[in-house]
Amino acid sequence: DGDDGPWSSFSIQIGTPPQRSRLFASTRSTSFWVPVPEGCTKDDPDDCGENRGFLFNTGSSTSWESKGLYELETYEEAKLGLSGNGLYGFDSVTIGWPGDNGPTVSNQAIAGIATKDFYLGGIPLTPWATNFTDIQNPFPSFLTTLKDNGSIPSISWGYTAGAYYNAPQVFGSLILGGYDLARIDPTKQQVSLSLGSDVSREHLIAVQNITFTSGSSPQNLAAASDGIFANINTNVGGMWLPKPVCDRFAEAFGITFDNRTDLYLINDTQHETLKQSNPSVTMQLGGSLIDALSTDIVLPYSSLALQAKSPFLKGSAGSEARYLPIHVAPNNTAYTLGRVLLQHAYVFTDYERMNFTVAPALLPGATNPTAEIVPIRVPGYVTTTKSSSLGGGAIAGIVIGVVAAITGVALVFWFMY
Repeated sequence: DGDDGPWSSFSIQIGTPPQRSRLFASTRSTSFWVPVPEGCTKDDPDDCGENRGFLFNTGSSTSWESKGLYELETYEEAKLGLSGNGLYGFDSVTIGWPGDNGPTVSNQAIAGIATKDFYLGGIPLTPWATNFTDIQNPFPSFLTTLKDNGSIPSISWGYTAGAYYNAPQVFGSLILGGYDLARIDPTKQQVSLSLGSDVSREHLIAVQNITFTSGSSPQNLAAASDGIFANINTNVGGMWLPKPVCDRFAEAFGITFDNRTDLYLINDTQHETLKQSNPSVTMQLGGSLIDALSTDIVLPYSSLALQAKSPFLKGSAGSEARYLPIHVAPNNTAYTLGRVLLQHAYVFTDYERMNFTVAPALLPGATNPTAEIVPIRVPGYVTTTKSSSLGGGAIAGIVIGVVAAITGVALVFWFMY
């Protein structure tokens, strides 16, 4: 799914009767962002609604409670030129498709979006409450509601974007209340950091070094001297970096910036050459620019040669183009690492202890064919006696079903006794 690359989306249902929706994981929003009919116009292709993950019609839901039109919570994204309004309200949300037996939570904050800056909507992963006009009457977040009703053991999540370029394709993974140990490479170093005090840039991490490797000739694209502290943000696909770093990327890959589309395009000849040389980019990430503790996320060329299409591909309605997902950040407060990094990185966040971990992701294979869900417990949790009940203390986490174009979806509850 998506207009800036092939990304895994996750399945939910909204309203009464339930309406299907495919959404991305959102590390930034406090409400569900869901495209509405106004997001597809007469100038869009006939399959616009399908391409946007289906459209939520608020008028068709008997449980919809409108709160009005407000700006989306895009403080960080606005720095990147992305913004929009949302038709806010409350409605019920069910995890998974019909028949998946996923939990249903009522009175969830939902923003119906028409803007195409965010082509698909998002599942909110922050714990912060939603306020409208009355700050004394906040509405609990999605994760808080799931914890309070016993569906998950803590306010936490684990996520990796998957690798669609891989053969076979690897879908993304989103766990609520824990993380999937089978998607973390146990042979590689990981780094754990405190969440940032600025809730809009909670997942702030230092980019200590970026290395381009082709054959036996590594080349530095960024170093500690570039002073890059970037926010991990799954609302966007690409990476926003300093202009000198983007220039080094372009030179290393042998491509140029296209002013018409505002993208670093890769033509067919360049693509064939790069496939033959098969370069990779290694992102060295840590808690500070000189911290000895760091983790290396290696992105092969195939993970960086993404397909852009309209409306993300400006001035080329109906066509597609291959591009490198880097963008020039307008200033040093806008450095951002999007879903492209998370193809090969696994992030899990523990809001109970206010920390997050970044680790090299392990693609499922012969050695790790199934999920290994690890629950994140609240501080002071004491193991109870063995029980066959399905109470809140027994549930390890919720595995959100990944939408696949042909094979459908799967929702699984994992229980710990």
